[in-house]
Amino acid sequence: MMRYLASDIFKKISIYILTVSLVISGKIIEGEDRKESIEWEKRGEVFMRVYQDTIEDSRYETNQEIDSRFKWENKFKFRSFPIILGINLEARYQALVGEDTEKDLDLLLKEAYLKFTKPSYSLKIGRQTVTWGKLDDIIVLDRVNPQEYKWFILWDKQERKIPVFMAKYDYYGNNYQIETVIVPFFKPSYVRFFGSDWAVFGHLKEVIEDGSYSQSIKNIIKSIKVHEKDRFSEQVLENMQGGIRVKGTFKGIDWSIYYMYFYNDTPTLRERTSKGNTVKKFLYIPTNSNLSQLVAQNPSGDDLILDREYSRLHIIGVDFETVAGNYGLRGELGFFYNKPFLRENFSYIEKNTLCAGIGIDHTTSGNLYWNLQFIEDIVFSYENLFSQEEYSHQITSTFSKDFLRGKLTFGVDSSYRISYHDWMVNPNFTYNFNGRLSILVGGFIFEGASTTLFGRYAKKDVIYFQTTYKF
Repeated sequence: MMRYLASDIFKKISIYILTVSLVISGKIIEGEDRKESIEWEKRGEVFMRVYQDTIEDSRYETNQEIDSRFKWENKFKFRSFPIILGINLEARYQALVGEDTEKDLDLLLKEAYLKFTKPSYSLKIGRQTVTWGKLDDIIVLDRVNPQEYKWFILWDKQERKIPVFMAKYDYYGNNYQIETVIVPFFKPSYVRFFGSDWAVFGHLKEVIEDGSYSQSIKNIIKSIKVHEKDRFSEQVLENMQGGIRVKGTFKGIDWSIYYMYFYNDTPTLRERTSKGNTVKKFLYIPTNSNLSQLVAQNPSGDDLILDREYSRLHIIGVDFETVAGNYGLRGELGFFYNKPFLRENFSYIEKNTLCAGIGIDHTTSGNLYWNLQFIEDIVFSYENLFSQEEYSHQITSTFSKDFLRGKLTFGVDSSYRISYHDWMVNPNFTYNFNGRLSILVGGFIFEGASTTLFGRYAKKDVIYFQTTYKF
Protein backbone atom coordinates (compact mmCIF):
# COMPACT_ATOMS: atom_id res chain seq x y z
CA MET A 1 0.00 0.00 0.00
CA MET A 2 1.28 3.45 -0.89
CA ARG A 3 1.79 5.75 2.07
CA TYR A 4 1.09 9.46 2.14
CA LEU A 5 2.08 11.79 4.93
CA ALA A 6 -0.99 13.54 6.31
CA SER A 7 0.91 16.74 6.94
CA ASP A 8 1.92 17.06 3.25
CA ILE A 9 -1.58 16.33 1.98
CA PHE A 10 -3.19 18.70 4.47
CA LYS A 11 -0.76 21.48 3.61
CA LYS A 12 -1.64 21.18 -0.09
CA ILE A 13 -5.37 21.14 0.61
CA SER A 14 -5.11 24.05 3.06
CA ILE A 15 -3.13 26.10 0.55
CA TYR A 16 -5.76 25.36 -2.08
CA ILE A 17 -8.66 26.36 0.17
CA LEU A 18 -6.90 29.52 1.32
CA THR A 19 -6.11 30.41 -2.29
CA VAL A 20 -9.77 29.98 -3.22
CA SER A 21 -10.76 32.16 -0.26
CA LEU A 22 -8.42 34.94 -1.37
CA VAL A 23 -9.87 34.78 -4.88
CA ILE A 24 -13.38 34.95 -3.45
CA SER A 25 -12.45 37.92 -1.25
CA GLY A 26 -11.17 39.72 -4.33
CA LYS A 27 -14.35 38.95 -6.24
CA ILE A 28 -16.49 40.32 -3.42
CA ILE A 29 -14.96 43.75 -3.52
CA GLU A 30 -14.79 44.05 -7.34
CA GLY A 31 -18.28 45.41 -7.75
CA GLU A 32 -21.93 45.27 -6.83
CA ASP A 33 -22.64 42.47 -9.30
CA ARG A 34 -20.12 40.30 -7.51
CA LYS A 35 -21.67 41.04 -4.11
CA GLU A 36 -24.99 39.77 -5.41
CA SER A 37 -23.49 36.42 -6.46
CA ILE A 38 -21.68 35.66 -3.20
CA GLU A 39 -23.04 35.88 0.33
CA TRP A 40 -20.42 36.42 3.03
CA GLU A 41 -21.40 35.47 6.58
CA LYS A 42 -18.89 36.40 9.24
CA ARG A 43 -18.70 36.61 12.96
CA GLY A 44 -15.99 36.95 15.53
CA GLU A 45 -15.28 36.69 19.19
CA VAL A 46 -12.53 37.85 21.51
CA PHE A 47 -12.29 36.55 25.04
CA MET A 48 -9.77 36.32 27.83
CA ARG A 49 -9.69 34.17 30.93
CA VAL A 50 -7.47 34.78 33.94
CA TYR A 51 -7.15 31.91 36.41
CA GLN A 52 -5.96 32.35 40.00
CA ASP A 53 -5.13 29.51 42.38
CA THR A 54 -7.18 29.63 45.56
CA ILE A 55 -4.35 28.19 47.67
CA GLU A 56 -0.64 28.33 46.93
CA ASP A 57 0.40 24.96 48.35
CA SER A 58 3.33 24.12 46.08
CA ARG A 59 6.14 26.18 44.64
CA TYR A 60 5.80 24.24 41.38
CA GLU A 61 2.25 25.40 40.76
CA THR A 62 1.47 28.30 38.47
CA ASN A 63 -0.06 31.16 40.46
CA GLN A 64 -1.91 32.72 37.55
CA GLU A 65 -2.78 31.50 34.09
CA ILE A 66 -4.01 33.61 31.19
CA ASP A 67 -5.83 32.18 28.18
CA SER A 68 -6.84 34.70 25.49
CA ARG A 69 -8.42 33.75 22.16
CA PHE A 70 -9.48 35.62 19.03
CA LYS A 71 -11.89 33.81 16.68
CA TRP A 72 -12.96 34.86 13.21
CA GLU A 73 -15.44 32.62 11.41
CA ASN A 74 -16.17 33.16 7.70
CA LYS A 75 -18.65 31.41 5.45
CA PHE A 76 -18.93 32.20 1.73
CA LYS A 77 -22.11 31.04 -0.05
CA PHE A 78 -22.23 31.05 -3.86
CA ARG A 79 -25.66 31.97 -5.18
CA SER A 80 -24.97 30.55 -8.66
CA PHE A 81 -23.24 27.36 -7.48
CA PRO A 82 -24.12 24.87 -4.72
CA ILE A 83 -20.84 25.52 -2.89
CA ILE A 84 -20.06 26.86 0.59
CA LEU A 85 -16.52 27.78 1.62
CA GLY A 86 -15.69 27.97 5.32
CA ILE A 87 -12.55 29.60 6.74
CA ASN A 88 -12.31 29.85 10.52
CA LEU A 89 -9.19 31.39 12.04
CA GLU A 90 -8.06 31.54 15.64
CA ALA A 91 -5.25 33.27 17.52
CA ARG A 92 -4.33 32.21 21.05
CA TYR A 93 -2.20 33.93 23.63
CA GLN A 94 -1.44 31.92 26.73
CA ALA A 95 0.76 32.81 29.67
CA LEU A 96 1.73 31.02 32.86
CA VAL A 97 2.64 33.50 35.60
CA GLY A 98 4.79 32.22 38.45
CA GLU A 99 8.41 31.73 39.31
CA ASP A 100 9.17 31.08 35.64
CA THR A 101 6.77 33.03 33.47
CA GLU A 102 6.02 31.36 30.11
CA LYS A 103 4.24 32.94 27.16
CA ASP A 104 2.95 31.36 24.00
CA LEU A 105 1.27 32.84 20.91
CA ASP A 106 -0.33 30.57 18.29
CA LEU A 107 -2.02 31.43 15.00
CA LEU A 108 -4.29 28.57 13.96
CA LEU A 109 -6.29 27.59 10.92
CA LYS A 110 -9.18 26.31 13.01
CA GLU A 111 -11.41 25.13 10.16
CA ALA A 112 -11.09 25.21 6.37
CA TYR A 113 -13.59 23.31 4.26
CA LEU A 114 -15.57 23.20 1.03
CA LYS A 115 -19.20 22.06 1.15
CA PHE A 116 -21.08 21.00 -1.97
CA THR A 117 -24.86 21.03 -1.48
CA LYS A 118 -27.73 19.51 -3.45
CA PRO A 119 -31.37 18.95 -2.42
CA SER A 120 -30.76 15.27 -1.71
CA TYR A 121 -27.17 15.31 -0.44
CA SER A 122 -24.17 17.36 0.68
CA LEU A 123 -20.44 16.71 0.74
CA LYS A 124 -18.13 18.60 3.09
CA ILE A 125 -14.35 18.18 2.75
CA GLY A 126 -11.65 19.82 4.84
CA ARG A 127 -10.63 20.59 8.39
CA GLN A 128 -13.82 20.58 10.48
CA THR A 129 -15.65 19.50 13.63
CA VAL A 130 -18.63 17.18 13.97
CA THR A 131 -20.97 16.74 16.93
CA TRP A 132 -22.75 13.42 17.43
CA GLY A 133 -24.86 12.32 20.38
CA LYS A 134 -27.49 14.09 22.48
CA LEU A 135 -26.04 14.47 25.99
CA ASP A 136 -24.60 17.78 27.20
CA ASP A 137 -20.83 17.91 27.84
CA ILE A 138 -20.63 14.13 28.24
CA ILE A 139 -18.62 12.10 25.74
CA VAL A 140 -20.42 8.83 24.97
CA LEU A 141 -21.06 8.84 21.19
CA ASP A 142 -19.46 12.19 20.34
CA ARG A 143 -16.25 10.50 19.13
CA VAL A 144 -15.36 12.06 15.77
CA ASN A 145 -13.06 14.85 16.98
CA PRO A 146 -10.28 14.52 19.58
CA GLN A 147 -10.25 16.78 22.63
CA GLU A 148 -7.73 19.25 23.99
CA TYR A 149 -7.10 18.65 27.69
CA LYS A 150 -4.34 21.22 28.13
CA TRP A 151 -6.57 22.90 30.71
CA PHE A 152 -8.21 19.62 31.80
CA ILE A 153 -11.98 20.27 31.61
CA LEU A 154 -12.00 24.00 32.39
CA TRP A 155 -13.47 24.55 28.91
CA ASP A 156 -16.65 22.74 27.87
CA LYS A 157 -16.69 19.87 25.38
CA GLN A 158 -17.40 21.94 22.29
CA GLU A 159 -14.58 24.39 23.04
CA ARG A 160 -12.14 21.54 23.67
CA LYS A 161 -12.72 19.92 20.29
CA ILE A 162 -9.77 19.73 17.92
CA PRO A 163 -10.78 20.09 14.23
CA VAL A 164 -9.39 17.38 11.94
CA PHE A 165 -9.30 16.81 8.20
CA MET A 166 -12.24 14.67 7.09
CA ALA A 167 -14.89 14.09 4.45
CA LYS A 168 -18.54 14.21 5.58
CA TYR A 169 -21.31 13.02 3.26
CA ASP A 170 -24.98 13.60 4.16
CA TYR A 171 -27.86 11.96 2.28
CA TYR A 172 -31.33 13.41 2.87
CA GLY A 173 -34.18 10.93 2.49
CA ASN A 174 -37.89 11.60 2.90
CA ASN A 175 -38.05 10.80 6.61
CA TYR A 176 -34.47 10.06 7.45
CA GLN A 177 -30.88 11.25 6.99
CA ILE A 178 -27.65 9.29 6.58
CA GLU A 179 -24.37 10.88 7.69
CA THR A 180 -21.06 9.29 6.72
CA VAL A 181 -17.71 10.51 8.05
CA ILE A 182 -14.27 9.47 6.79
CA VAL A 183 -11.21 10.62 8.78
CA PRO A 184 -8.11 9.56 6.83
CA PHE A 185 -5.45 10.53 9.38
CA PHE A 186 -5.41 9.85 13.09
CA LYS A 187 -4.93 12.75 15.49
CA PRO A 188 -4.98 12.00 19.24
CA SER A 189 -6.43 14.12 21.99
CA TYR A 190 -3.97 16.55 23.56
CA VAL A 191 -2.90 15.13 26.92
CA ARG A 192 0.22 16.11 28.88
CA PHE A 193 1.65 13.64 31.39
CA PHE A 194 4.38 15.75 33.01
CA GLY A 195 5.45 19.31 33.61
CA SER A 196 2.26 21.36 34.08
CA ASP A 197 -0.43 21.94 36.70
CA TRP A 198 -2.98 20.11 34.57
CA ALA A 199 -0.72 17.26 33.44
CA VAL A 200 -1.78 13.76 34.50
CA PHE A 201 1.23 13.41 36.80
CA GLY A 202 1.63 17.12 37.45
CA HIS A 203 5.08 18.21 38.61
CA LEU A 204 6.12 14.82 39.96
CA LYS A 205 9.46 14.82 38.14
CA GLU A 206 10.36 18.29 39.44
CA VAL A 207 9.48 17.26 43.00
CA ILE A 208 11.83 14.28 42.82
CA GLU A 209 14.60 16.23 41.10
CA ASP A 210 14.59 19.00 43.72
CA GLY A 211 13.97 16.69 46.68
CA SER A 212 16.41 15.07 49.08
CA TYR A 213 16.64 11.83 47.11
CA SER A 214 19.74 9.97 46.04
CA GLN A 215 21.17 10.68 42.61
CA SER A 216 20.34 7.15 41.46
CA ILE A 217 16.65 7.70 42.29
CA LYS A 218 16.68 11.04 40.50
CA ASN A 219 18.25 9.44 37.44
CA ILE A 220 15.57 6.75 37.32
CA ILE A 221 12.66 9.19 37.55
CA LYS A 222 14.29 11.59 35.09
CA SER A 223 14.63 8.73 32.56
CA ILE A 224 10.91 7.90 32.57
CA LYS A 225 9.52 8.76 29.14
CA VAL A 226 6.06 8.70 27.59
CA HIS A 227 6.50 7.82 23.93
CA GLU A 228 4.23 8.49 20.94
CA LYS A 229 4.09 5.57 18.53
CA ASP A 230 5.87 6.19 15.23
CA ARG A 231 3.00 4.86 13.16
CA PHE A 232 0.77 7.61 14.55
CA SER A 233 3.29 10.41 14.21
CA GLU A 234 3.67 9.47 10.53
CA GLN A 235 -0.13 9.62 10.17
CA VAL A 236 -0.36 7.19 7.25
CA LEU A 237 -3.63 6.29 5.56
CA GLU A 238 -3.53 2.91 7.31
CA ASN A 239 -4.90 4.76 10.35
CA MET A 240 -8.12 5.74 8.54
CA GLN A 241 -11.23 6.02 10.69
CA GLY A 242 -14.90 6.32 9.84
CA GLY A 243 -18.46 6.27 11.07
CA ILE A 244 -22.04 6.32 9.90
CA ARG A 245 -25.16 7.71 11.54
CA VAL A 246 -28.73 7.13 10.41
CA LYS A 247 -31.22 9.49 11.99
CA GLY A 248 -34.89 10.30 11.73
CA THR A 249 -38.06 11.16 13.65
CA PHE A 250 -40.82 8.82 14.82
CA LYS A 251 -43.87 10.09 16.68
CA GLY A 252 -42.10 13.15 18.01
CA ILE A 253 -38.91 11.29 18.98
CA ASP A 254 -35.65 12.17 17.25
CA TRP A 255 -33.52 9.03 17.02
CA SER A 256 -30.14 7.98 15.65
CA ILE A 257 -28.31 4.70 15.08
CA TYR A 258 -24.49 4.65 14.85
CA TYR A 259 -21.61 2.51 13.79
CA MET A 260 -18.07 3.88 14.26
CA TYR A 261 -14.59 2.50 13.67
CA PHE A 262 -12.36 4.93 15.52
CA TYR A 263 -9.31 4.97 17.74
CA ASN A 264 -9.76 5.64 21.43
CA ASP A 265 -8.06 9.03 21.03
CA THR A 266 -7.32 9.52 24.75
CA PRO A 267 -4.08 7.63 25.41
CA THR A 268 -3.66 4.78 27.86
CA LEU A 269 -0.09 4.02 28.97
CA ARG A 270 1.24 0.65 27.84
CA GLU A 271 4.35 -0.97 29.27
CA ARG A 272 7.23 -2.27 27.14
CA THR A 273 8.45 -4.63 29.86
CA SER A 274 6.92 -6.05 33.02
CA LYS A 275 8.94 -3.53 35.05
CA GLY A 276 6.99 -0.80 33.28
CA ASN A 277 4.00 -1.76 35.41
CA THR A 278 5.93 -0.82 38.54
CA VAL A 279 6.79 2.48 36.87
CA LYS A 280 3.11 3.18 36.28
CA LYS A 281 2.24 2.14 39.82
CA PHE A 282 4.57 4.82 41.19
CA LEU A 283 3.39 7.48 38.73
CA TYR A 284 -0.29 6.99 39.57
CA ILE A 285 0.31 6.38 43.30
CA PRO A 286 3.55 8.27 44.14
CA THR A 287 4.19 6.95 47.65
CA ASN A 288 7.61 6.23 49.18
CA SER A 289 6.69 2.55 49.30
CA ASN A 290 5.99 2.42 45.55
CA LEU A 291 9.15 4.41 44.85
CA SER A 292 11.18 1.87 46.84
CA GLN A 293 9.61 -1.01 44.86
CA LEU A 294 10.52 0.75 41.62
CA VAL A 295 14.13 1.41 42.64
CA ALA A 296 14.55 -2.19 43.91
CA GLN A 297 13.89 -3.49 40.39
CA ASN A 298 16.79 -1.41 39.02
CA PRO A 299 14.89 -0.44 35.84
CA SER A 300 16.63 0.88 32.74
CA GLY A 301 16.13 1.33 29.00
CA ASP A 302 12.73 0.10 27.81
CA ASP A 303 11.64 -0.49 31.42
CA LEU A 304 11.31 3.27 31.78
CA ILE A 305 9.59 3.94 28.44
CA LEU A 306 5.79 3.88 28.37
CA ASP A 307 3.90 4.01 25.08
CA ARG A 308 0.76 6.02 24.46
CA GLU A 309 -1.64 3.32 23.32
CA TYR A 310 -4.75 4.10 21.27
CA SER A 311 -6.86 1.00 20.82
CA ARG A 312 -9.10 0.49 17.80
CA LEU A 313 -12.75 0.74 18.80
CA HIS A 314 -15.79 -0.73 17.11
CA ILE A 315 -18.70 1.33 18.46
CA ILE A 316 -22.39 0.57 18.03
CA GLY A 317 -24.75 3.15 19.47
CA VAL A 318 -28.20 4.69 19.59
CA ASP A 319 -29.55 7.98 20.90
CA PHE A 320 -32.88 9.75 21.23
CA GLU A 321 -34.37 13.13 22.11
CA THR A 322 -37.95 14.14 22.72
CA VAL A 323 -40.23 16.44 24.69
CA ALA A 324 -42.64 15.22 27.36
CA GLY A 325 -44.84 18.12 28.38
CA ASN A 326 -42.52 20.86 29.60
CA TYR A 327 -39.56 18.50 30.02
CA GLY A 328 -36.84 17.60 27.56
CA LEU A 329 -35.66 13.98 27.54
CA ARG A 330 -32.56 12.60 25.82
CA GLY A 331 -30.32 9.59 26.05
CA GLU A 332 -27.37 7.74 24.53
CA LEU A 333 -26.18 4.15 24.62
CA GLY A 334 -22.93 2.83 23.18
CA PHE A 335 -21.23 -0.56 23.06
CA PHE A 336 -17.44 -0.28 22.81
CA TYR A 337 -15.37 -3.20 21.58
CA ASN A 338 -11.78 -3.22 22.93
CA LYS A 339 -11.74 -0.19 25.22
CA PRO A 340 -8.37 0.18 27.03
CA PHE A 341 -7.84 -0.06 30.79
CA LEU A 342 -5.11 -0.75 33.34
CA ARG A 343 -5.28 -3.90 35.46
CA GLU A 344 -4.88 -3.74 39.22
CA ASN A 345 -1.15 -4.44 38.69
CA PHE A 346 -1.13 -1.58 36.11
CA SER A 347 -0.57 -3.78 33.04
CA TYR A 348 -2.46 -2.81 29.89
CA ILE A 349 -5.63 -4.65 28.85
CA GLU A 350 -8.65 -4.11 26.59
CA LYS A 351 -12.25 -4.87 27.60
CA ASN A 352 -15.65 -4.60 25.97
CA THR A 353 -17.78 -1.98 27.70
CA LEU A 354 -21.27 -0.53 27.64
CA CYS A 355 -21.92 3.14 28.38
CA ALA A 356 -25.45 4.51 28.79
CA GLY A 357 -26.67 7.97 29.73
CA ILE A 358 -30.02 9.65 30.15
CA GLY A 359 -30.82 13.31 30.72
CA ILE A 360 -33.78 15.49 31.58
CA ASP A 361 -34.07 19.28 31.57
CA HIS A 362 -36.76 21.83 32.38
CA THR A 363 -37.29 25.57 32.70
CA THR A 364 -39.65 26.55 35.51
CA SER A 365 -42.17 29.38 35.48
CA GLY A 366 -39.68 31.36 37.57
CA ASN A 367 -37.11 31.08 34.76
CA LEU A 368 -34.95 28.55 36.62
CA TYR A 369 -33.31 26.11 34.21
CA TRP A 370 -32.07 22.72 35.39
CA ASN A 371 -30.50 19.78 33.63
CA LEU A 372 -29.74 16.40 35.21
CA GLN A 373 -27.87 13.52 33.58
CA PHE A 374 -27.09 10.00 34.80
CA ILE A 375 -24.33 7.92 33.18
CA GLU A 376 -23.64 4.22 33.74
CA ASP A 377 -20.53 2.30 32.60
CA ILE A 378 -20.39 -1.50 32.56
CA VAL A 379 -17.19 -3.49 31.94
CA PHE A 380 -17.68 -7.01 30.56
CA SER A 381 -15.50 -9.99 31.57
CA TYR A 382 -14.48 -7.90 34.53
CA GLU A 383 -11.32 -8.43 36.54
CA ASN A 384 -9.80 -6.07 39.08
CA LEU A 385 -8.83 -2.86 37.30
CA PHE A 386 -7.05 0.25 38.48
CA SER A 387 -9.53 3.05 39.23
CA GLN A 388 -12.36 1.36 37.31
CA GLU A 389 -15.27 -0.53 38.84
CA GLU A 390 -17.31 -3.16 37.03
CA TYR A 391 -20.36 -0.91 37.35
CA SER A 392 -19.72 2.80 37.71
CA HIS A 393 -22.26 5.60 38.09
CA GLN A 394 -22.02 9.33 37.53
CA ILE A 395 -24.42 12.26 37.89
CA THR A 396 -23.97 15.64 36.22
CA SER A 397 -26.13 18.69 36.77
CA THR A 398 -26.60 22.23 35.51
CA PHE A 399 -28.66 24.96 37.18
CA SER A 400 -28.99 28.52 35.93
CA LYS A 401 -31.28 31.50 36.57
CA ASP A 402 -31.50 34.93 34.96
CA PHE A 403 -31.88 38.18 36.87
CA LEU A 404 -32.22 41.84 35.87
CA ARG A 405 -34.22 40.96 32.75
CA GLY A 406 -31.61 38.57 31.51
CA LYS A 407 -28.56 40.76 32.04
CA LEU A 408 -27.29 38.78 35.03
CA THR A 409 -27.11 34.97 35.04
CA PHE A 410 -26.12 32.71 37.91
CA GLY A 411 -25.17 29.16 37.01
CA VAL A 412 -23.58 26.12 38.59
CA ASP A 413 -22.37 22.98 36.85
CA SER A 414 -21.37 19.89 38.76
CA SER A 415 -20.35 16.29 38.30
CA TYR A 416 -20.32 13.58 40.96
CA ARG A 417 -18.87 10.15 40.23
CA ILE A 418 -20.82 8.04 42.68
CA SER A 419 -18.64 4.93 42.37
CA TYR A 420 -15.42 6.80 43.12
CA HIS A 421 -16.66 9.57 45.46
CA ASP A 422 -14.93 12.35 43.53
CA TRP A 423 -16.65 15.48 42.30
CA MET A 424 -16.35 18.84 40.56
CA VAL A 425 -18.37 22.05 41.01
CA ASN A 426 -18.24 25.09 38.72
CA PRO A 427 -20.28 28.09 40.02
CA ASN A 428 -20.32 31.20 37.83
CA PHE A 429 -21.90 34.65 37.44
CA THR A 430 -22.26 36.29 34.00
CA TYR A 431 -23.23 39.90 33.32
CA ASN A 432 -24.26 40.73 29.76
CA PHE A 433 -23.94 44.42 28.90
CA ASN A 434 -25.41 44.71 25.40
CA GLY A 435 -25.50 41.28 23.81
CA ARG A 436 -21.91 41.65 22.66
CA LEU A 437 -19.85 42.40 25.73
CA SER A 438 -20.08 40.19 28.81
CA ILE A 439 -18.02 39.46 31.90
CA LEU A 440 -17.96 36.24 33.90
CA VAL A 441 -16.65 35.38 37.35
CA GLY A 442 -16.49 31.74 38.35
CA GLY A 443 -14.53 28.96 39.97
CA PHE A 444 -13.70 25.27 39.79
CA ILE A 445 -13.58 23.08 42.88
CA PHE A 446 -12.26 19.51 42.67
CA GLU A 447 -12.39 16.89 45.40
CA GLY A 448 -11.71 13.19 45.81
CA ALA A 449 -8.99 10.59 46.35
CA SER A 450 -5.71 11.21 44.53
CA THR A 451 -6.26 8.22 42.22
CA THR A 452 -9.60 9.51 40.92
CA LEU A 453 -10.28 11.73 37.91
CA PHE A 454 -11.25 14.86 39.85
CA GLY A 455 -9.32 14.07 43.02
CA ARG A 456 -6.08 14.24 41.06
CA TYR A 457 -6.62 18.02 40.95
CA ALA A 458 -7.98 18.46 44.48
CA LYS A 459 -5.21 20.98 45.21
CA LYS A 460 -5.83 22.87 41.99
CA ASP A 461 -9.04 24.75 42.83
CA VAL A 462 -9.17 28.02 40.89
CA ILE A 463 -11.24 31.15 40.50
CA TYR A 464 -11.35 32.86 37.12
CA PHE A 465 -12.42 36.06 35.42
CA GLN A 466 -13.50 36.12 31.77
CA THR A 467 -14.39 38.92 29.38
CA THR A 468 -16.01 38.20 26.03
CA TYR A 469 -16.74 40.50 23.09
CA LYS A 470 -18.65 39.29 20.03
CA PHE A 471 -18.69 41.04 16.69
